[in-house]
Amino acid sequence: TDAGETWKLVYNDTESEMAFMTVYFENEKRGFAMGAFSFMVETNDGGDTWEERSLSDGVLDDYHLNKLFSDKDGDLFIAAEFGVVYHSTDKGRTFNRIQTQYEGSFWGGFGMADGSVMVFGMRGNAFRSYDKGQTWEKVDTGTDKSIAGGVQLGNGKIILVGLQGYVGYSDNGGQSFVEVTRADRLGYAAVADGPEGQIVVFGEPGAKLMPDDMERAREEVGAKITATPADSDS
Repeated sequence: TDAGETWKLVYNDTESEMAFMTVYFENEKRGFAMGAFSFMVETNDGGDTWEERSLSDGVLDDYHLNKLFSDKDGDLFIAAEFGVVYHSTDKGRTFNRIQTQYEGSFWGGFGMADGSVMVFGMRGNAFRSYDKGQTWEKVDTGTDKSIAGGVQLGNGKIILVGLQGYVGYSDNGGQSFVEVTRADRLGYAAVADGPEGQIVVFGEPGAKLMPDDMERAREEVGAKITATPADSDS
């Protein structure tokens, strides 16, 4: 309640020991936490108490639920394993399973300003849907590195991040991406809009600032790579 300065434990299931992968709040009171083997809990009192529930009556899937997010209209989507995406039109009360043409795991996803949604995951695979998940188009991410996070910036640019220092920039609305590999070659799990002209990438080394422009990012990375041998010699 103090912008992240202090934290208190509100839920701990010591018996199941299921890992939570994603947390999403519809408003100040109602939210979800979900993760391994379709384990899911819901709160309606701002997180003070949580109740275990299933995705929907009759849905017995046990896939890992890696990322819950909403589209522009408030529909909910879950990026899951084995090419599965779940979709809810009733604010998470029920979910329908969608099988995409991909067979690997989706690690994340987000909704975009034009109403479409993108999901992404292993080996550089990303897919986009313009019709609420009924059909999916493969996106050229410019990499075969696994992708874990993404965001559309306020200026419309779209950024993806992932393993081995991958940062993907798109200036064409997410139709394709150009890879800028960070010199540290470490894994990154999330990215957010930052101070003017910058993004913040989050991962193994913590939080790092980068330019939100591809060309400036390439110049910065290139300078770092060039300087590395001299630094090590000294």
